[in-house]
Amino acid sequence: MAIAVFCIIVAASLVIAVAARRGSGKGDVSHFLVGGRSFNGALLFFLSVGEVYSIATLLGFPAGIYSQGAGYGVWFIGYILLAYPIGYYVGPLMWRAAKRYDAMTVPDVMRARFGSRALEITVALATVTFLLTYAQFQFAGLHAALAALGFHLTPEITVVITVAISLVYVTLTGIKAPAMVSVLKDIALIVAVGLVGLFAVSGLSESGAGPGALFDAAREAGSPATLTGEPLVHALTTMVVQSLGFYLGTMGLAFVVAGRSERTVRRTIVVQPLYMLMYPLLVFASYYSLAHLKLADPNHAFPAAAQATGADWLVGLAAGAAALTGLLSVSVLALGFGGVLSRNLLPAADPARQRRWVSASTAGYLVVSAVLAVTVQGLMLDVLAFAYVIGSQVVPAWLVTLFSRRITAPAVLTGLVVGLAVGVALQASGHPVVHGVNGGLIALGVNLAITFGSGLFLARRTPAPAAEPAVT
Repeated sequence: MAIAVFCIIVAASLVIAVAARRGSGKGDVSHFLVGGRSFNGALLFFLSVGEVYSIATLLGFPAGIYSQGAGYGVWFIGYILLAYPIGYYVGPLMWRAAKRYDAMTVPDVMRARFGSRALEITVALATVTFLLTYAQFQFAGLHAALAALGFHLTPEITVVITVAISLVYVTLTGIKAPAMVSVLKDIALIVAVGLVGLFAVSGLSESGAGPGALFDAAREAGSPATLTGEPLVHALTTMVVQSLGFYLGTMGLAFVVAGRSERTVRRTIVVQPLYMLMYPLLVFASYYSLAHLKLADPNHAFPAAAQATGADWLVGLAAGAAALTGLLSVSVLALGFGGVLSRNLLPAADPARQRRWVSASTAGYLVVSAVLAVTVQGLMLDVLAFAYVIGSQVVPAWLVTLFSRRITAPAVLTGLVVGLAVGVALQASGHPVVHGVNGGLIALGVNLAITFGSGLFLARRTPAPAAEPAVT
């Protein structure tokens, strides 16, 4: 039954992807990468949450709660909650900047805003690095989720199937297919998480103790409920750097650029926090596994709770939701890579040739990511941390783009290069956390100080800005 439900969900996603070709526009680069900037609020919502709530939500978050206690949720939930108020203000401005400069990628914006090819290439390389590393986590997480749910595929078979289905998603209509498939994914995900979470609560409520007994049992099993000292510092500093990089990082533009207007972007961001109502249910599932199942692998926290329900169809539904979550994330990452490579790193080309390059580089990204996922499986946590450090270093460049008329390319480029160097050095040293402070925040702080310090100093010696005015 589980396999049948799983296959039905995946097959339905392929039907939706093929159907997305109808009314998908002219098929040019703009429609392929950003949907012709025509998505309404509902479609933009599903696209955004489909990318934000990736395999880490279904696998990583419950695993962290299982192994580190409720305190793990402080930063995981906290940084997303902090990101939405930031996105409410900067998201529409980012859309405006992309529209003004006819930009489809972050490096597009930087090239047009600052007139600097060096800055464009640096941002493009940082983006490509982030996309290649982040994809490894998606592949590994997808394989782990399916294995825990009883679908025992080898890593090689998992990535081959993922690449094949992702190619169907993105080569037919570009970004529109993942956006439409996200609707199916979210329905499956919400139903699966909701039912498993309710089962976890009922597991201890049968005695009349109520949901509070679930947390008491987890505490007795050794799961801490609070954070203190350096772990608390690390959680808070991680919240800061990741909330800033959520929209103002290398991938933030993808959450807004496909919208049809600034108003659409703002209204979409307003309702996105409602999606987080599933997190308490994931906590319940994690604590149920901790109190009753005693798992050897924390990554199995949610899948094990799903299997404990005894409902094969629910296990298949959870597996289908996990599969679509990973597939959609990889598909959007591939489109982002194709856009950056074809528009910002390869030589300029006419629109028709650029469209072919986007398709070819998207396929190439999927193949390369698949090879890396198979060969570097043991480095996933380090790779993920490295990806976040790289992605957040674009924050100062975005802040200057949106709010400053005086700071020019040399200051932004210097801050970016130094910030990247500091972040990479901390990761390579084996000490990415300094007295509890997230190394990504340290690198970002250095980046901000250099960008705005040297930028304002140089601006005093320059009678007029050398670049386009700020968006605001």
